[in-house]
Amino acid sequence: MTPTEDIALVVVVGLTGCGKTTFVNQASGSTFEVGHSLASCTTKVVQSLPFRVPSGQRVILIDTPGFDPSDSKKSDKQILEDVKFNVAKIYGAGKKKKLAGVIYMHRISDPRLGTTTISNVKRALKVVKKMPRKNVVIATSFWNQVDEAEGIQRTKELESGECFRPTLRQGGIMLPFNPEHGESAKKLVARILEQEEIQDSPKDWDSVPGSMWCW
Repeated sequence: MTPTEDIALVVVVGLTGCGKTTFVNQASGSTFEVGHSLASCTTKVVQSLPFRVPSGQRVILIDTPGFDPSDSKKSDKQILEDVKFNVAKIYGAGKKKKLAGVIYMHRISDPRLGTTTISNVKRALKVVKKMPRKNVVIATSFWNQVDEAEGIQRTKELESGECFRPTLRQGGIMLPFNPEHGESAKKLVARILEQEEIQDSPKDWDSVPGSMWCW
């Protein structure tokens, strides 16, 4: 994406407790409450303070509730519809904005992808059914809870597994996020901005409930 004065929107999604809000705060300088338990602190769609990446492009990150039906009074379909509605609202308000892509957060510290986790991952990755995969970054978090060798091995397993392999084969990328490295979050956002903007308006996104398929 060529830097302009238009604002680039990047949507951040993932399961409850995967580090979405920590990521948004580090990249943007926002001060949203960060959860320290298994319960989600983010209960609605919120937008970060605007900030600039090294290219000069202005960016707003959109933080979303965790996709975990056991931690929410809403169904996965309701969460998806809330995300789609509110992102479209932010997209259409005020200054001209460009939709740049999606960052999906995943805990590298999770020892395995169980059936429930896989199902929830599928729900989260359905925020936009027609999203070009090159506009998706899968950001692995909680690297401080594994040693380097273990983290590298888990990354290889995730890259070859059923949930993320299709996205990666079609142009998506998996990158580590380490909040202890000050520019880690902005570098991930900059990777999204290397791609062309998404032409479709969020109001045209096609959300699909359930777990019929995975990216």
